[in-house]
Amino acid sequence: MVWDRDNLNGRLVVRDIVPSVREAVREAREAGAAVVIAVVHSGLDEPSSYDTVSTGVPSENVAARLAREVPDIDLLVYGHSHKEMADTVIGKTLLMQPKNWATSVAIAHLTMQRQNGRWRVTAKRSQIVAAVNHDGDSDSTGAITGNIVGTPAFGRITNTRFSTGESGSSRQIQFALKLMF
Repeated sequence: MVWDRDNLNGRLVVRDIVPSVREAVREAREAGAAVVIAVVHSGLDEPSSYDTVSTGVPSENVAARLAREVPDIDLLVYGHSHKEMADTVIGKTLLMQPKNWATSVAIAHLTMQRQNGRWRVTAKRSQIVAAVNHDGDSDSTGAITGNIVGTPAFGRITNTRFSTGESGSSRQIQFALKLMF
């Protein structure tokens, strides 16, 4: 970890994320998982904020690489680069990133069908719903109901940061998932 190297040296080993995710996805599929969702603190494929060559630490922005190199991920929710992205597919993987500080919610819609005795994802799409100054609209979230951002029961959010400028949710990724069988 570049940001805290002195405190973590000899205590923590940072490796390339792709082989570890590939192994976890393989294990999940072998155990019978019909849907694999990965949630990572990573950017899409932007340049890293540190020199990966001199530090020897792999890049922090690998969501696109994960989608290309681990094809059995159905949905990849990522967050790090303070951008929004919805309804983007790389290979067979749907990627989405809600905006930072919980100012938006990413919603995934996965359609499942039974094929040869197993459930399979047959269609997928996603959308972004603004959380700030959004009154809630059940049409934008489909069947999602209850006290969830983006639904009428939640009410209006006017700010996701404290008056001091600090954020209470800067490290949260907000997303909802709708499975249709």
